[in-house]
Amino acid sequence: MTDKPSADAQIEKIADEITRYLHQHQFAADTLEGICNWWIRHQPIEDDKQGVLAALEYLLAHGQIHSRQLPDGSILYSGTANSDPNPNEPLH
Repeated sequence: MTDKPSADAQIEKIADEITRYLHQHQFAADTLEGICNWWIRHQPIEDDKQGVLAALEYLLAHGQIHSRQLPDGSILYSGTANSDPNPNEPLH
């Protein structure tokens, strides 16, 4: 038996880190890369971008964050304080 947390527990842990960051920085917005580099405290996060992405998708599905596609195709994630009346309209 190993002490390694389950995938769901790891996703919840990352989601908690993201929501904690957003509570401290209400108007923060960043891409997956930026979130991995600046919002998440545990290391090595570079090896777990899929876990961060899964946590972001979980938070999106539960209405705790928003996402917007940037002109270059990357996705910008933000807290609900950054809500936009037209969230499906691309940024220019």
